[in-house]
Amino acid sequence: MPWNNDRAQDFARAQRAAAHFVSHPQLRRAFEAIEDDNAELERARRNPKAYLQGRGVDLPDEATVDLESGSCCYRICFWGFCFTACTTWWNC
Repeated sequence: MPWNNDRAQDFARAQRAAAHFVSHPQLRRAFEAIEDDNAELERARRNPKAYLQGRGVDLPDEATVDLESGSCCYRICFWGFCFTACTTWWNC
């Protein structure tokens, strides 16, 4: 069944937000920080959204962010859609 216009607009908005998130230069720096420093990783695990925002990553107010347990993946959700950004260079 095709989505109604509101759902289609939410998906388009979520895609734009996800593209902005994964291409944000500060996201790379956040990955570098948690790779290099276990204390940074623990700070990121406690409150991933606040951690990323504190490192300068722009996120919509509606976004929820998880640093997935046992992995190096940020899962970000907005407007009913979720996207995952991972790195496989180190073992979290």
